[in-house]
Amino acid sequence: MTLPECEICCKEYSNIDQNHSPKILKCGHSICQICAAKLITNSCIYCPFCRETTKIRDGKVENLKKNFGLMKAIEIMKNSTTKQDTPGFSPTKCSAHPYNLAEFVCMGNTCSAKDKFMCRTCEEFGIHKGHARGLLISESAKLREILECRFEKMELNNRIFEEQLKEIRKAGITNITLFNQKVGKVNLHFKKLHRLLSDQEEAIIEKLELSSSKTYELNLEKENKLLQSQEELAKKMERMKTRINLNDTQLFIAGVEMRGPTWYYENELPDCPPATDDVEVRLPTIKIKDCLLELTNEDSSGVT
Repeated sequence: MTLPECEICCKEYSNIDQNHSPKILKCGHSICQICAAKLITNSCIYCPFCRETTKIRDGKVENLKKNFGLMKAIEIMKNSTTKQDTPGFSPTKCSAHPYNLAEFVCMGNTCSAKDKFMCRTCEEFGIHKGHARGLLISESAKLREILECRFEKMELNNRIFEEQLKEIRKAGITNITLFNQKVGKVNLHFKKLHRLLSDQEEAIIEKLELSSSKTYELNLEKENKLLQSQEELAKKMERMKTRINLNDTQLFIAGVEMRGPTWYYENELPDCPPATDDVEVRLPTIKIKDCLLELTNEDSSGVT
């Protein structure tokens, strides 16, 4: 990860090495301690960027205030485990003062500025003067933590989808097995009735097929619904992954643009319990009388 550099010597600032610690001038610009020491003339430093004068007590560079905000940012960047070690990443520059790093973001609710990034100069003299502020790297870390939490919930929902799909498919196999068993019983019974009951046999099987078909279609509809919801979830997960992998600047911009009650989507699992159709089959009984077969039940349809 590239750390902020001194604009004069182009060496990285340090929160440990005093010689390269960032010193802040009266105008808001920062330079390292070594460069500051070289610029002291008659107990004053003339800012190399805007030429404003900063008086130095006793002419000692140690008496020049440190840029603690920048030092804190450096510490967080060093200890950060976030995914912004992408090729070409560099700290954001302030749009109003390009020679400064945009270390902060404006958190003011009433701020009308389009650019929420700001540097020390913006904070003290610019459009964001007096506004509440936060460290860019800290605010982005909060957003990334929220996104990762939402992504974990989506992963859990995805696993639940898989379990529900297994149950639906298992129920489909069970329904086919039950259907085959019942058709076998019906066929065996109606073989005894021969042609006299052939019409009744066909009617019962037709109703069984209709009932099983409806159950199958219902489960197929539920399966398709789950697959569609799972596909939508996969797309949202992919977008969530993309946001998680954004660098701090991109992530914060995305967060400001999409902030609202619907920004962080939390999946609602569809209620899709599997349908199992255990059709009750009432087989007609017969009496043999004068070599004729008669149906003894009034309802000879055979299916209820």
